[in-house]
Amino acid sequence: MKTSKSINKWVVDLLLLIGFLLCFYLNLTGVMVHQWLGVIVLLLAGAHLMMHWDWVKSVTARFIKGTNMRSRLYYVIDFIIMLGAVIILETGLMISTWFNLALSNYTVWVGIHIYSAVTVLALAVLKIGLHWRWVVNTTKRIFSFHTISLHQMEPVSVEVEPSRRQHSEDREAVDRRQFLAAMGLVGLGSLLAVSNVFSDGKVAWAEAADEPVLISQLTATNTATVQSAAVFSTSTDQPTRQAVTITLEDEPTVAPTQTGTQVNPAIATSETSTYCMIQCRRGCSYPGHCRRYTDANGNGKCDLGECI
Repeated sequence: MKTSKSINKWVVDLLLLIGFLLCFYLNLTGVMVHQWLGVIVLLLAGAHLMMHWDWVKSVTARFIKGTNMRSRLYYVIDFIIMLGAVIILETGLMISTWFNLALSNYTVWVGIHIYSAVTVLALAVLKIGLHWRWVVNTTKRIFSFHTISLHQMEPVSVEVEPSRRQHSEDREAVDRRQFLAAMGLVGLGSLLAVSNVFSDGKVAWAEAADEPVLISQLTATNTATVQSAAVFSTSTDQPTRQAVTITLEDEPTVAPTQTGTQVNPAIATSETSTYCMIQCRRGCSYPGHCRRYTDANGNGKCDLGECI
């Protein structure tokens, strides 16, 4: 009965870890799958808590006096993980497409959501390391299938029987090697998950700004190839910058600017300029990168990042 409970806990914890790691791959799952995956992870976390509820009540009642330092350490780590899970849930609901709230500080909510998830993942890896004996022993019970053949039942001569202490040391060495292999796999998976969130040196979600940006598309009367340009928008309190560059065949001339928009004179191209409104600076070309991604015209780019 006790072995069966341990196996059930092992299975729930494994599914919980895999589901949580998948939550870091938003570009793979997409926003909608990510949100439902978060719900599943939350339910698995609740199941994990219920399976250990007797231990939680016991340590809570004896936290100040009557329990050892190891139990207190486990309790503190679990409490921080639970607190982080609550923050992840609340911030996730705030930025979810289910409610589609108009948040003026959307990037702040996203940052809290992501960094709390990274903190919880780091503590979860630490918790696995602290419970390495239970992890190794339970894994052996699940995947060790011993069969006895007739040949194995025949008596054999044994020259020297190893001592109990030597046998214990050998088993400890094997267990440690298995633990290091398992922790290496868990650590590598966690690092890949975190690096995927912070790929290209930026948070994957934090670039989806809410305010529209008025930009100038510079067109030259002389033949010119527009590659990029530095355009500054002062429509918000903090100026924002969108990189654009131009290459001209003839000498550039300074173009007049429109009120509310500043264009670097060094790269202005002609006396004629056209203006358009961009709802989002991100420029997404894949639906998993932003919760507001739409592509009604089917050109492979987010409609919010195109001129309107």
